[in-house]
Amino acid sequence: MGLRDYQTIRLGQRQIIAAYRGETQVFGGRAGDPVAPTVSSAPVISGDPVAGETLSVSPGIYGGYPSPTVTRQWRRGSANISGATGLTYTLTATDVGKNITCRETAANSAGSVQSTSAAVGPIEAAPVEQPAVITAPAITGTLTVGQPLTASEGSWTGSPDIALQWLRNGAAISGATGATYVLTPADTGANISVRATATNEAGSATATSPTVGPVVAAVGLSATGGEGQITITSFGAPSAPEATGADGQITITKHGA
Repeated sequence: MGLRDYQTIRLGQRQIIAAYRGETQVFGGRAGDPVAPTVSSAPVISGDPVAGETLSVSPGIYGGYPSPTVTRQWRRGSANISGATGLTYTLTATDVGKNITCRETAANSAGSVQSTSAAVGPIEAAPVEQPAVITAPAITGTLTVGQPLTASEGSWTGSPDIALQWLRNGAAISGATGATYVLTPADTGANISVRATATNEAGSATATSPTVGPVVAAVGLSATGGEGQITITSFGAPSAPEATGADGQITITKHGA
C-alpha cells in the first residue's frame, strides 16, 4: 500500500506517521498518543534581495501527532519584523544592508519546534532611475503687469529635486527661479512659461508648462493740474481714455479702439 502525504498508520501498540511523500517516522507509545512536532525540512525563501521586491517562503515540513499548526515570523537580522507573518514579505529601505530570514514554529498539544530558513541578503538598495515627468508644470494667475503668477512643479518619477526657471517668449528671465513671479512692464505683450528641471543621482530631465499670455499692461489714470486746470492721463490699455480740462471743464478723449 502506498503512503499518502501525512497518512497515519497504526500497527498494534505502535504508531507510524508518514511525514511527507513516503518518508516515515516511528514513534513509541500507544496508538493515538500525542507526539511532539519534528522538523523534516526547513522553510526556504525565494525572491530578489532588493528593496521594493517581494520575498516568498516555501513552508517547512513537520512531523508530529496531531498534525502541528505552523506560524511564521519574518526577521531582519536578529529582530522580528512587526506584522510580517505571512507567506510573502515586501522588502523596504529599512532592510537595506541587512539579512532576512523566516522562522516557523510548529506546535501541537505535545509541544513545539522552531525552524529558520537560510538567510537572504544583505539586501540591496533599489536602483534609482532617471526622473521622468508624469504631469508637466502649470501656471496660474492674472496676466497683468504687477500681478503674481504661480507655478506648480509638476509630478515626477524618481523622487527628484526640482528647480524652476521662468521664461519670457521662451527665453530665461534673469533671477526668476521661484514658485512665484510678479509680471513686469518688460512682460507686456509677451507669453510666459516655466521650465522645471528634475534631478536625482541617476540624471535629470526637464518639462515646460504650457505658455500663458500675452501679458497686458496695467490700466490706470494719473492727474495733474493747477490754477483751475486739470489733466488726466491714462496709461495701460491702448483704448483707455485721456481727459484734459480748464476753467472748470473736463474733456475726456478715448484713444484706440
